[in-house]
Amino acid sequence: MAIEDKIKGIANEYQAKLDNSKSKYQKEIERFKAKYEKEQREITKWYGKQIVKASKSEVINDMENAPEKVAREKSQDDDSTRLSSRFFSHSPKRAGKNLVGKILRTEYYNYIREGVISEVAILSGDKEDNGLCYAPGRIHLYSHGNEKALVISTEKEGKASGIMITKIKDTSNCHEIITEDVCKSFRIDDVLEGKPINNLRVWIYGEKSKTKGKLDMETAKRIPKCTAYYKIK
Repeated sequence: MAIEDKIKGIANEYQAKLDNSKSKYQKEIERFKAKYEKEQREITKWYGKQIVKASKSEVINDMENAPEKVAREKSQDDDSTRLSSRFFSHSPKRAGKNLVGKILRTEYYNYIREGVISEVAILSGDKEDNGLCYAPGRIHLYSHGNEKALVISTEKEGKASGIMITKIKDTSNCHEIITEDVCKSFRIDDVLEGKPINNLRVWIYGEKSKTKGKLDMETAKRIPKCTAYYKIK
């Protein structure tokens, strides 16, 4: 009987230790759970919609149907209205001339970068150039050598024209980013092909109070189907 009591006592002792361990770990779980829920609330507030557990593809696919007012939300570094598709519904020369001096910004998870568009190329093609025939303000990844260049469609759907962003001045270090490095530097990949330039991941904006530099047009054809260049002088 004494042995049974001793065994029972040892069992009770280990059970008490186990219960204490469970209680300790449960508190840790609750703490991490509260931290996770807080982060999810911040994400939900940031994007203006109830996206708590969204994969990369779900976020990208949702861009097409995002409410226009959400797409035009101002970020902490964006003091003015983002450019809408209407901005690009004019001729590529008119839209390109006005695009110089505006700011391209990307926010991809924890990666944030922006720069001033300092030079653009005006493109004119034919109906075989499907990417140039998108509706105004759509992203097209144009083959440029072994790399991809960022092109934004202009005018109207079905008419092959667009603006290629050929130079950007990084606002953080004044480094100049050239054509073949724009997509890589701003995390613009094939997933964004055909998507609006004004979306939840990348957009262009321009401060109304900012004075643009003088514009200069060049006709040197460094790029196929290019008719002119506009740049900050």
